[in-house]
Amino acid sequence: MYASRLLVLLFIPALMVCGKSDKTDYNRYREAQDFTVPVWNCEEENKTALFIFPHDDDVISCAGSSQWLREKNWTLYSLTLTEDADPKERAKRSVEWSESMKLLGFKESIHLYFPNNVWSNVERNELVFWNEHSDSVEATVYRFIQKYKPSVIFTFDSIVGGYGHPEHRLTGRAVGRVFAAHKHEAGFPVKRIMCFTLPEKLEQVWLGQNPAYLLTQKYNGPASLPEPNAAVDVRKYWPVKRNAAAVYKTQQATLKKFMMLPDIKDTSAHYQAFCREYFLELN
Repeated sequence: MYASRLLVLLFIPALMVCGKSDKTDYNRYREAQDFTVPVWNCEEENKTALFIFPHDDDVISCAGSSQWLREKNWTLYSLTLTEDADPKERAKRSVEWSESMKLLGFKESIHLYFPNNVWSNVERNELVFWNEHSDSVEATVYRFIQKYKPSVIFTFDSIVGGYGHPEHRLTGRAVGRVFAAHKHEAGFPVKRIMCFTLPEKLEQVWLGQNPAYLLTQKYNGPASLPEPNAAVDVRKYWPVKRNAAAVYKTQQATLKKFMMLPDIKDTSAHYQAFCREYFLELN
């Protein structure tokens, strides 16, 4: 009897530890928020925004800000540059992307077919297409700017690329180069670029041990996301953001890993902990 009770007493703390290890420590993320970053002032006469990202689910990173703009009567367009690397997944991903775009209220969404490198290519830093065809990417970005005439573009930064995927970084670089080359031209509509980023403390808590993030450090040297100079409070928009993420049945594990798809039971704590989307505003 004594031995059985002892085993139970030993087992319960172990079970508690195991259960605790799987639960998100929302206090860590909440404490890593930087409320000194000013709230973005989005007042433009031309209330048109274009979201340019390489992969179909990347726009979820800025989905709260998209809903904030919609509330202010902005018109939103989306440009996705690549198709899925797995031919078996492309049709599914295309349907998911289309449904997500509808939920987020984009007036028009365009899906292009530039190559999306498989993860083994990323691990070896051997990217098909992107490094050799940067001119094509930039020409495409410029063409859709001329088509939609946005005053603001949302994209990734050109240093790390959000969480470290090289196609994120190279997309941000292409958008930045087009903006730098044309921003002083008469009639060029873009007034600012909003590059998704994170404050330093939140970057380390959120991404510090992520494989893609660590690969960026390996191949490009020690690098951090650019410090944000603008933020949007997205707490009230999280339900729409979560619904748009939940549509991607093929990407559930990835979106959960990057805190874009909280469990239903965790939504209240999650929305408060991830209360802001941060940007480097370039103008």
